[in-house]
Amino acid sequence: MTSTPSPEARPQPGPGPSRRGLLRGLGLAAGVTAAAGAGSALLAGCGSSSSSSASGKPSAASSLSGTAALEPVKLGWWGATCEAPLFVAYHEGFFAREGLKVDLVNLGQASAKDAIASGKVDGAPGITFEWLKPIEQGQDIRVTGGLHGGCLRLVAGKGTGITDLSGLKGKTLATDQIGGSAHSFFTVVLANAGIDPAKDVKFVAYPGAQLETALLRGEVVAVAAADPFPFLIVADGKGSEMASNLTGAYKDHFCCAIGLNGKLVDESPATAAAVTRAWLSAAKWIGSNPEKTSKIETENRYVPIEAAVAAKLLSTYYWIPSVTRLQANIGQYAQEFKKTGILDKATDPAQLAKKAFADVTEIDGSDPTTAPSVSPSGASPSPSPSASAAATSAGRFGIGGPTYELTTAQREQLLTLACHHGASPAGRVSS
Repeated sequence: MTSTPSPEARPQPGPGPSRRGLLRGLGLAAGVTAAAGAGSALLAGCGSSSSSSASGKPSAASSLSGTAALEPVKLGWWGATCEAPLFVAYHEGFFAREGLKVDLVNLGQASAKDAIASGKVDGAPGITFEWLKPIEQGQDIRVTGGLHGGCLRLVAGKGTGITDLSGLKGKTLATDQIGGSAHSFFTVVLANAGIDPAKDVKFVAYPGAQLETALLRGEVVAVAAADPFPFLIVADGKGSEMASNLTGAYKDHFCCAIGLNGKLVDESPATAAAVTRAWLSAAKWIGSNPEKTSKIETENRYVPIEAAVAAKLLSTYYWIPSVTRLQANIGQYAQEFKKTGILDKATDPAQLAKKAFADVTEIDGSDPTTAPSVSPSGASPSPSPSASAAATSAGRFGIGGPTYELTTAQREQLLTLACHHGASPAGRVSS
């Protein structure tokens, strides 16, 4: 990764919400799949550096963390567009404002659960539906905040005539990984729609780039996957979005959340709180700054795509971070994943949810989502047109919301972004 100015050399965020008042409403969804971290790694760029890090030095004076001693932390990343809150928190000074010393560590092919459990990093972003299973299996991970929603989509082929979930009964669906985040989530969606995911539909796993191929060849009628693949299918005009983790009962749920090492939470709660506050503040800031965020990602070579492409993807997500909503989500998903067989029969969902979630932010009842996002210059920016559009059509991409047109080059960039998960451009059918 190319070198970049350190956070203290950049304009710092202006005064934000108080320490105790920062995160009311900031929430938590569950994680599930034995191969945890695959959804988050889905978008990792094949051309990114193999092992790189960036260090954010603490501010010289006081921070929002007060006088409590803070530990230096290492936070993992893969190169996914949706990891934007981590990159923004570092480069826009949200971590520095909290008085944190942060190293960003490229995890390469390592999963979040393994990297955290081994001590390689103290935390990492992850698909919320991937956290519960490793925690059930004994990994000492705590989920502390929900970052955004919108990464997972269920797309039906345009020529199938399917217009709602009931039309999927008796059909074959493609997914990027059996037991992965999208498969796990949409089995719950189908079950809630009265469709038995084990008996009424058949899921078949395909390498990412072959999902659209399978759809166009008629091998499947729909695709349930993590971005960028379903996004590309709709952008290609080959499919319509039936559901996402931002539709129906899940309209305010999260696809990505913060996972921290349990030892850090237990032994340095002030550090865990500072990390969570900064990370979630950055996520909220992105809602009004998708274009600037995309430049941070691309100019610092976290993702090997053009800023315009990254901005299009980011603007389809829901940027209202939460602690309490995520806590509610994780309790709900523990119950639902038990019913669909993702969790073991002997697992107590309520106890697992209690074990998985850690409220480290000292919530006092205020709601930061009603306060304006603060830019590094201290100004409160107005939402950009794309951010406003995303706010009104969150979860509606392909079903009444905007349809984003991509050039051939932009389309191939998104494929390259996910190629290490079997996404070979050669495996796609040209339009």
